[in-house]
Amino acid sequence: MRLNKQWLFVIFIALILCFSNTIFAATRYVPSQYATIKAAIDAAFDGDIVLVADGTYTDTELSWTGKHLTVKSENGPENC
Repeated sequence: MRLNKQWLFVIFIALILCFSNTIFAATRYVPSQYATIKAAIDAAFDGDIVLVADGTYTDTELSWTGKHLTVKSENGPENC
C-alpha cells in the first residue's frame, strides 16, 4: 500500500506533536541555576528535568501543580 504525500505529511506532523515535549525539554539545575528545588519546579514546563546536585535541601513544600516533569538527584538519592 502506497501512502500519498498528504498522508505522509499528516503522519510526520502527528509524530512531531507527540514528541514535542521531549524535543524542547530543558534541564534545570539546582543549585547552580535555581537556589531551591521549588524555584526550579516553579520555572519548569512539561517534559523538563529538575536535576538536583549533591547536598541537603530544606525545601518542604514541593508541588508539581499538574506539571509532567522529572525531579532527580544528579548522583543518586544517597547523596542528596
